[in-house]
Amino acid sequence: MNYPPEIQEFLQKYDRLFLDEWGIIKLHSADFYKTIDYTDLRVWCIYCRSR
Repeated sequence: MNYPPEIQEFLQKYDRLFLDEWGIIKLHSADFYKTIDYTDLRVWCIYCRSR
């Protein structure tokens, strides 16, 4: 899907944080997730489900 550049940047940022080089979710500590904005996390999760 073709997203505007700012959306592409947002998704790529969270892809790098949450996915390994094979596209599998990385294991992070609870403390890591406390540093992430929950709205951003939800948006990224919805995007991942639509891939």
